[in-house]
Amino acid sequence: MGQNTPPLLKLKIGYGCPACEKEFERGFQVKDHHRSVHGGTPGDDKIKQITATVEKQPLLEHIYDISTHAGKYASLASKNYNKGKKASARQNSIKKSALYDLKGDILSRLVDSALPDKAAIHKINGREYHYLEYDTWGFHCPTETWAGPSLSSDGQPKKIEDFEKSTEKKRTGNSLKSALTFFNDELGISANEFLEQKYVSYGTKSYFAGWKYLD
Repeated sequence: MGQNTPPLLKLKIGYGCPACEKEFERGFQVKDHHRSVHGGTPGDDKIKQITATVEKQPLLEHIYDISTHAGKYASLASKNYNKGKKASARQNSIKKSALYDLKGDILSRLVDSALPDKAAIHKINGREYHYLEYDTWGFHCPTETWAGPSLSSDGQPKKIEDFEKSTEKKRTGNSLKSALTFFNDELGISANEFLEQKYVSYGTKSYFAGWKYLD
């Protein structure tokens, strides 16, 4: 790798059937498909791994970006609900959850590709989180929703009293659109895939709850 070449990471973004061209998000889906269509269950070494190579720094920045904006949607949801704007509050809440789920999905793929420099368990407001550190970036993901590889942590869970003031306080200057477009274009992963509800009703009308520019 040249001196001026930025660090790269190869992330798994899907799995392919060894007997045809069909691709799936998870390995077990390939096995289910193979059993029902081709017969028999392929071994893990026979399943094709589909990967994408991305620059490390933009990836870490954009994971942070979506986490920051998820927090903003959470605040907006509370404010709009208190103002009686329940449809707006619902849309804010849906977007918040989608961004946190996207963050967890990307982090699990990242850990599968490259172990963090540091891993720990943080206890925040009674809830346990994996804390993952890469370079100067630190990320939290709830342990109960973690879908990535098993992680060993340093010592006992560390209790953090004030999540907002003690962790993940950086500024990248990136917009949410640039972050979501990055994941969509570079990894083929859209935040809209994580929407728990596609539409929000307001009166007699229904509005798309996600990000139209990703469609």
